[in-house]
Amino acid sequence: MLGRGSGGFSAPVKIVPKPGEPTVELYNLLNDPHEDHNVYDANPKIVARLTALLQRYQDAGHSR
Repeated sequence: MLGRGSGGFSAPVKIVPKPGEPTVELYNLLNDPHEDHNVYDANPKIVARLTALLQRYQDAGHSR
């Protein structure tokens, strides 16, 4: 499932984005290990590739 927050493993479980904010999170952990800067909007090719990969996992029954 795509969204913001931990998804249930730690707080915050779910984050409701403010108007204009991305609905999903993507971080460059090498440069931003504390996940302070969401780079989702700045990386559409990476987002498309990861979204397709997640969909393949879901279709194969390996992820919710």
